[in-house]
Amino acid sequence: AGSVLASRIDNESFLFSVVEDITVPVNSVTGRATWNNLTVFEGQLLKYEYVVDKTDSTQRFVIPNENVDISTLKVYVRQSENTTIRNNYVKASTIIDLDEKDRVYFLQEVEDLRYEVYFGDGVFGRETSDGEVIELDYIQTQGSAANNAGTFSFTGTVIDSSGRDITSEATITVVSKSSGGVPAESLEKIKFKAPREFSTQNRAVTAKDFESILRAIYADTDDVIAYGGEELDPPEYGKVYLAV
Repeated sequence: AGSVLASRIDNESFLFSVVEDITVPVNSVTGRATWNNLTVFEGQLLKYEYVVDKTDSTQRFVIPNENVDISTLKVYVRQSENTTIRNNYVKASTIIDLDEKDRVYFLQEVEDLRYEVYFGDGVFGRETSDGEVIELDYIQTQGSAANNAGTFSFTGTVIDSSGRDITSEATITVVSKSSGGVPAESLEKIKFKAPREFSTQNRAVTAKDFESILRAIYADTDDVIAYGGEELDPPEYGKVYLAV
């Protein structure tokens, strides 16, 4: 986990990272380890911890950085500061089907362009306990500035199963140039999208539903128009067309 690649675009340096350790076997004949189709994210991997204090009614778990790529956010909970064993929590977008044992977290944007992580109440999702440690791992990104990077150098750390550093020169084959980085949404864009996102209610029925879903999956799209196949001549029933 951490920085694995570096690139330069217009004389500006960028790091590309992975959030979790990625393990592959070593080829017994060639002595080489190969990571195929590895997805990396522009930015620096950061970590922040909170100790749960139930006596503090104002305690909040806020990610203390701007420009966080929330798609890379990993949330873990340890029983205490003295243990390294941690439980992975997954992001929940709805309380449907949740019970008191589900290890989930919720996310909301708060003041100063930051995000707040919060947990279940013991009915919908597991509630955190006093003294537990909340660990937040995430990548801070520079948005669209690192798009179109195609030449990289290796900056990662490779360790073997015994924990020894065996980092050596790496050969890098680029499958596709970097893409998808976008700046934070403007207030005007949020005002336009928010009511349409809400109106879909996680469904894909109307043309507007499909437009909202596509924007949620591909954040770097400028505009989307959806229409049903029945509008074509001749019509093609049962199909939805998207112009991106």
